Amino acid sequence: MRSIAVWILAAVLAGCGVNAAETTQRHHLLAQMPASLEATSPWTQEPRVIKVRVWVDEDFRSQNLRWKKTLEEQLDEVNQFLSPALGLQLEVASFELWAARSAGVSIEEALTTLEQTDPGADVGFVIGYVSALSTVSRSFEQLGAARPLGKHLVVRGFADAEERARFAEMYSRIGDQERETVHEARRHHKQTVVLIHELGHALGALHESARRVIMHGVFGIEMNQLSDRAREVMQRVIEEWIKPAAEQDRHALAGRLADFLDATPWGDADPAEREQLLTFLHELRASGKPAPDLPVPAAAYDQFVHASELAQQGNLVDALAALEELVAVYPAASEIRNAICEVQILATGPGSTATVAACDRAAEIGPDNPRPLLARATAFLRADDGAHALELLTRAEERAGDRAPVWDQI
Repeated sequence: MRSIAVWILAAVLAGCGVNAAETTQRHHLLAQMPASLEATSPWTQEPRVIKVRVWVDEDFRSQNLRWKKTLEEQLDEVNQFLSPALGLQLEVASFELWAARSAGVSIEEALTTLEQTDPGADVGFVIGYVSALSTVSRSFEQLGAARPLGKHLVVRGFADAEERARFAEMYSRIGDQERETVHEARRHHKQTVVLIHELGHALGALHESARRVIMHGVFGIEMNQLSDRAREVMQRVIEEWIKPAAEQDRHALAGRLADFLDATPWGDADPAEREQLLTFLHELRASGKPAPDLPVPAAAYDQFVHASELAQQGNLVDALAALEELVAVYPAASEIRNAICEVQILATGPGSTATVAACDRAAEIGPDNPRPLLARATAFLRADDGAHALELLTRAEERAGDRAPVWDQI
């Protein structure tokens, strides 16, 4: 980002003959450039990898025609910071089309829907991208959401239109290309910082008072680093998150984190938020219940995750074989039945005899769950077979009842 700023400054200094108003506007435009992200205490070992699954809702996709490339670039920029700052790399397991609409939906509601859509048993984090607000917002409470020690994050898109219009009015004497360069730098910086900020909350970090730190409660272009204390807390959670899922103990982690916060001053943290987090951590430690909840019986978890990984690698035959072994032992496990349905769709298509049998069986096991029907309907839509898709969606409607998230998917 600094190189862009230098380029703009050079244009100012080289502007022989430009009038004073144009020079003033260029100086003001230069001041709109965001800070470059910095790792103040660089990680010196190999970065740890955590897999993430990314869900992109319909409104975000409609606002960003090149959404996949945009998100790949953004996650690459996030990793360029996380790698030296925390020794962490986010590796995308897959991008998923999220059959949900976020216009008019609060960020908390979007987070709840994402949690219901994908428990994320086989990944470290599930990230959902939803539509931008109609106006520019700087409050992180509107820009993203995550829960302490949770694995789900929601990030809003960037409100392009209003800022572009404002730039065109404020810097009318500056060429479109120069304005767009600054605008794009701000977009990249804001989207990167928002994701890191919400990741920080998921990893136990609190809002802080210093404006330059990424965990400040209000977004600003001066944000460029994590505080030492935020980094300490996040590292403790990362150490647990990189373990195999079956070995993670969220309750023990809550206890260790509570002990650390009780014994360690954090002067820049919001005091009320700190007490709220401590209460949550003490209650979680005391509850003694296995968490996060597993989508399948604990004894089946490792093989279920292995089957999911095989499917993601395109090894559908072995994935189905592993799932069939599990369902023979746990014939009433709805999540295993749903997985067989979805892998069978990938293997033989949504209309094959094997797929219909697998998905109908999944629907019988979970009579209130429209997921098998929606999976086949989505596959038919991708194959431009609207008639079969419509038939399945109509059946899904009959199961939806009054559950708003299900209706959103339909």
